[in-house]
Amino acid sequence: MWDLLKAKDVAGITLTDSLAMLPASAVSALVFAAPHSQYFAVGQLCKDQLLDYAARKSLTIEETERWLGPNLSYARS
Repeated sequence: MWDLLKAKDVAGITLTDSLAMLPASAVSALVFAAPHSQYFAVGQLCKDQLLDYAARKSLTIEETERWLGPNLSYARS
């Protein structure tokens, strides 16, 4: 399947001996749709989650609130 995808040629993604993808940020999935499938939604973000995310991304609180506004569980200041 990996060869059919041509992942190395198209995206530069290779497999290790234990079949982990490199670079580590690469993501792969087999997705099957079915009428009885159930999906989940991401919940609203609390202020502490936003503060943590902003710090990890080196963003200001205001900038992070602007980008994630629809997902916040609190009123912006």
